[in-house]
Amino acid sequence: VMPGANGPELAKRLKRDRPDMDVVYMSGYEAGNIVAAGILPEEVSLLEKPMAPDCLLNHIDQALSRRSAAGAAAKASCAD
Repeated sequence: VMPGANGPELAKRLKRDRPDMDVVYMSGYEAGNIVAAGILPEEVSLLEKPMAPDCLLNHIDQALSRRSAAGAAAKASCAD
């Protein structure tokens, strides 16, 4: 929880200065609930807490890969 903002608002502000920046969201809520509530669109990279360290690394690697390969449609996923 961030006082005075939420993840999508922060990402929007940061992307104004760094439009090529990719965002990995993290939440303790289930992804389906967040998407259904309209908080995040379905296509964003979202990690559900808790996650295994290799899952976190996988998401960060995918985000960096998307950034270096402009337009790539790679999605990170974790299977517990």
